[in-house]
Amino acid sequence: MKTPFLALAALPALLLATDPPAPPSPSDYKDAKTEVPVTNDERDLAKTAEGELSALELETLAKLHHDNEMEIQMGKLAKKNGASKQVKAYGDVLVKDHTLADKQLKSFAKRKNVDLTMPAPKDQLEAAELQAAMDKMKMLEGMKGEEFDREFAKMMVEDHTKAVERVETTLSKTTNAKVQSLLNKVLPVLREHLKLAEKLNSQYQSA
Repeated sequence: MKTPFLALAALPALLLATDPPAPPSPSDYKDAKTEVPVTNDERDLAKTAEGELSALELETLAKLHHDNEMEIQMGKLAKKNGASKQVKAYGDVLVKDHTLADKQLKSFAKRKNVDLTMPAPKDQLEAAELQAAMDKMKMLEGMKGEEFDREFAKMMVEDHTKAVERVETTLSKTTNAKVQSLLNKVLPVLREHLKLAEKLNSQYQSA
């Protein structure tokens, strides 16, 4: 089966797409006799089973959208500021793969009326991590040549490691077949990007 992804001949990429189904009734969340309170986790599982996206799934999709936008920018920056052919080629793969991924993700979100706005940081640690990522990107904008290549490769390993872990975590918890199908197609793409980034990074760290 052909993948819908475009990629350079020397740098393979993989695939993406899908969609979910209808909300549960209030009776699903309480005992008719005892009115037992339902926890957030139980509520999320009930929603997922019925087809409505859980808080975790919504957060994951929103962060994937944010990641796509960031990686498209980083890919363009690599093509502009990178010195080596490998870094420029990797940048091209990022732009092509994440552009297509985001187009399909937004189509999915539109059909299911999902808001892809990046959620506010949950705590100070997450806020600090987000700010650090923005600072690194700004720093890279001022770099060129081999210095850019080295820091870019390192950042791509960090970014894609986090993205892979996030998708794997959500896959381990969701029971929504549509979300599972989508993430099972996203994950190989992210893993391939991580693999290529690690290869690039190893060249510069051993130099």
